Amino acid sequence: MEFLQDRPIAHVLGGRIDLDANGRLYPARASHRPDERRLELAGEDLMALAEALREFNGFHARHANFTLSSPRRVHAAIATSLAGALTATLAAAWYVGARLRVTSRRG
Repeated sequence: MEFLQDRPIAHVLGGRIDLDANGRLYPARASHRPDERRLELAGEDLMALAEALREFNGFHARHANFTLSSPRRVHAAIATSLAGALTATLAAAWYVGARLRVTSRRG
């Protein structure tokens, strides 16, 4: 950020625009984005980015004029949750099956 202290910033170009002109986030993978926000950000947004990155939780963060996201981490968290749910379901099915086998042997 020291580099920016004595240099004027005209515009900062973002990688993708996922916000509409009113600051609302478009749905993921939306192909139609009416009233999309302009590409350039203000110099103040660049200055706010450093703080936003320090506070970033690694998944998603929403700020006034931009968003930060890490889809890989989101997908990894979903996959981990699904694997845990599948493991719990299989363990429960095994337990119920074992109990039924014991009960049926007793007669």
